[in-house]
Amino acid sequence: MPLRPGVGRSSRRPRLGQAISEETAIDEAMRELLELNAHNAPPTTPTADLAHQIMRVHRECSTDYCRRKAQALRALIAEGRIIPDSSRTH
Repeated sequence: MPLRPGVGRSSRRPRLGQAISEETAIDEAMRELLELNAHNAPPTTPTADLAHQIMRVHRECSTDYCRRKAQALRALIAEGRIIPDSSRTH
């Protein structure tokens, strides 16, 4: 007996509203990733958790070049999450 379209199949097509909301979520996630990867400083001081994430993403960047990493470093120092080594110059 043949299956009716959409019945008994494990992968159903998403409804129109569901597809739009999933697409919007993907677009939002992509925008956040692109923004996170930018080297310019964000308009506001990042939270400690976001600053940690920025430091991971910009691990290879120099704080002299990358304003985003420099701002994240300052935020983590202000929160007491990072204590700079006084014997080193940055």
